[in-house]
Amino acid sequence: MKNQIFLSSIAIVILVCAIYFVKTLNNTNFSIALFIPLYFVLFILLNIILGNSNLPKWLFRLRFTIYSFEHGLGFGIGMSIINLIEKHHFDIIGFIVYTVLFSTISFFIGIQANENYFRFKKLIRKTGNSTFIDLALTDSAYYVDAELFKTLGRLILEYDRLHFYSAEENKCLFDAKLSDIHPVVDKSSYLKIPRGLDFLKDETKIYIKFPYYWLNAIEKQRLKQLSN
Repeated sequence: MKNQIFLSSIAIVILVCAIYFVKTLNNTNFSIALFIPLYFVLFILLNIILGNSNLPKWLFRLRFTIYSFEHGLGFGIGMSIINLIEKHHFDIIGFIVYTVLFSTISFFIGIQANENYFRFKKLIRKTGNSTFIDLALTDSAYYVDAELFKTLGRLILEYDRLHFYSAEENKCLFDAKLSDIHPVVDKSSYLKIPRGLDFLKDETKIYIKFPYYWLNAIEKQRLKQLSN
């Protein structure tokens, strides 16, 4: 958690310093040259922070708000770059308004299927199953098979099992006892950003947001099962 706080502080400092220099130097070419790499640096930092975060439960429940703010921040920076090119001026109020506006739009409409609250609720209805009595945790995810084919669906952690159901056919693609699996965090080859869990079984991977949170939840559920 300390690393995430440190990286978040760096991201905030970068953003504040960039805005300060743009406002004080009043040089459009320099401003554009500063903001374009800033756009990519911030999003790399955000992905590293979110990917490595083991959130408390209450913050995990607010994940769709976090996703929306991430998209809104990107849009706010993008619109600020456009305004710099067209009007030779950086408007802080405009940046805030664009960020808040697009964050709200992103929450209701969504940018990606697995990062939107209402699409997630629709996914639950499509993959609902009354047998999941001891449901511990669920979220949208992507199932990745040995041929690297990705299937959108719903990952479900029960009392003693882990399931994945596809969104299109409501078909179970993964079903295993917690005692039989030993997942590890799968990271991208580029920048080593966590992107999901690798089950080391027929090259099965499941891409999810906050993989460390899921890894911790699976381990807690396994220990609870052993203690009972």
